[in-house]
This record gives sequence, C-alpha cells and structure tokens, in this order.
Amino acid sequence: MTRWPSAVAVACVALATLLPGSPASAKAVDVTVDAVALGDSYASGVGAGTETDGECRRTPGAYAAQWSQLDPDAVKLEVNACSGATTLDVRKNQLGELGQDTDLVTLQVGVNDLELITTLESCADPGQTKDCEARLEALPALSAALPAELSRLVDTIKDKAPKAKVALVGYPLPFTPECPKLPLPAKALAGGNAAIAGLNQLYLELAAIKGAVYVDVAKPFQGHEVCGNASWLVGAEGVPNRTVLHPTLEGQTKGYLTALVTTVGAPDKVLEWMLLRDTPRPSAEPSTGPSSSAAPGAGGSAGGLPLTGPNVWWLILVATVLVGGGAATYMTLRPKVIRVTSD
Repeated sequence: MTRWPSAVAVACVALATLLPGSPASAKAVDVTVDAVALGDSYASGVGAGTETDGECRRTPGAYAAQWSQLDPDAVKLEVNACSGATTLDVRKNQLGELGQDTDLVTLQVGVNDLELITTLESCADPGQTKDCEARLEALPALSAALPAELSRLVDTIKDKAPKAKVALVGYPLPFTPECPKLPLPAKALAGGNAAIAGLNQLYLELAAIKGAVYVDVAKPFQGHEVCGNASWLVGAEGVPNRTVLHPTLEGQTKGYLTALVTTVGAPDKVLEWMLLRDTPRPSAEPSTGPSSSAAPGAGGSAGGLPLTGPNVWWLILVATVLVGGGAATYMTLRPKVIRVTSD
C-alpha cells in the first residue's frame, strides 16, 4: 500500500520543477546583467588609457568597462558617461538606454556642476589670483544648488529603470595638505578637498533616501592623492592633454573597480541578486474570497500560477500524465484482497 503515495510524491516533484520561479527552471534561463554607466570624465575613464571617443573621451580603463570584463558573457554594458557632463547633461543626454530591462546603473557626476576643474586651473595660474579667489568664494553657492539637481536626476533614473540597482559613485579627495607637485595655494587645496568631501556626503545621504547604494572611493584613495607617495591620480603632467586630477589606470582598477565590486558585487553576485529580485513570492495573506482574486486574464496572486495562457495548459497536461501514471502503478501493484465466504 505504500507505492501509491510514493508515485504521487514523484509526480508532484516532477511538476514542481516545471513551475515558473522554481530553482530548476531559473537555472535553465540564460540571463545577462544589463548595465548602464552614466556620468562625467571620471566615469568615462579619462586618464586611464587610450581614448576611443573623441568628444566623450571614453577609455577601456574606466571602472564600469573593467567591471563588465570580469565576466563578459554575463554583462551587457552601455557606457554613456561623457567628459564634461553636468547633472543636467546626464538627465538630458545619457538616459536613453534605461528601461524596464536595466539591471544596474552607475552614476558619477557633480564636479562639473561645481566648476571645480576650471577653478583649480585658474588657481594654478599666478596671473589669475583674483579669478581664483572669486571662484573659491562661489563654491558654497554652487554646492547649495547641487542637492536638488542630483535628487531630481536619481528620481528620473529610478523612474526609467525601476528594477535596476543604482550605484552612486563618489570621488577621491585629490590633495594632501601640501602639494608641491601642483602650483596651487593652500586655500585652493583645502577648498578642492572640501568640495569633494561635501559631494561625497551628498551621495551618501541620497543613497540612503533613494534606495540606492553609495560606492566610497575616498577611503581606498587615501595615501594615493596627487602628492601621495604612490599617486593614483594624474598630476601636472596631465595639464597638456587635460587629464590632470583624473584617476590613472591603476586608480581606476585598484581604487574604483575594487570599491565597486566590494559594494555592488562582481557580475555573478549581481546575477544572484537579479534571481532573487525576479523570483515570485507567495502572497503574505491567504485568499478570503472573490475580492482577493486577480482580474480576468491577469496573473494570480504573488507566487501563484497564471490563470490563463499556454503555460497553464501545458502544466495541466503534465500533471494529468504524471498523476495518471501514479494511479496506474497503484492499480497494478496493490495487494490482492481475497474474500472468503462460507457455504
């Protein structure tokens, strides 16, 4: 009599492997991470290799590009980051690739809103002392306008890519208190670091408010500033080709890529997160009547089978065959019962 329950169990297990969301069916699906990199010259990779785009100055050394190469078969990457971009530029010109299928978005922008590079360039010229001081004094006003612009940008990204993990990538503090390698006054060095620290703090707070993650690169870059012993930033030698203060290939790899993997994960970890994100979950409350059922033609409650569509007929057919096979096995193998009657 024990063979009939065993047959039913086998049928149920076989049926379960065919259900949407089951581990067996999920593993059989070929999934890639659809990633989009947004931002300015730090995100496009200026200073980290040969530039492949004349206007946006993208390089294969950019951290997002390197991240995608950790598992090229598992990542589809669009690098929309462009040198010189502000938050407004990103919102107007870089969001075209975002959509329902986007899984990961990296965003790094803000230094151009603060006009920081232009300010430091003027401070490096002894003939522009007054302009340098005026720009340094204007930094607080520019910083005050940035939170609203960044908040609006993050909201737009999340609206366009509602399923994506959004990573807000910070900046390294570029200067040590004294930096003889760059002809900058102490006030400019302190002002530049203060502006970057404020921008990083803004990213940290926005990540907490908006449900994003903050990628901190200031810590790994400590000791690797422009005037550090082993700098990961381009120094005065980068003035002619406009790469000064940008991460070198080593900075992109050891600083940015390491921080991104630590915070977001390598591609395989993002794929695991996507699997959890896309796996239907059972409804927290049991159905209590018609009011809790799905509309005609729509899917059932969370985690349940769809009410319509070709898949449900396939599952019904398989269930019928399996359960029918179990019943036949029972009828064949069940013990014989012999009735005894008296004359």
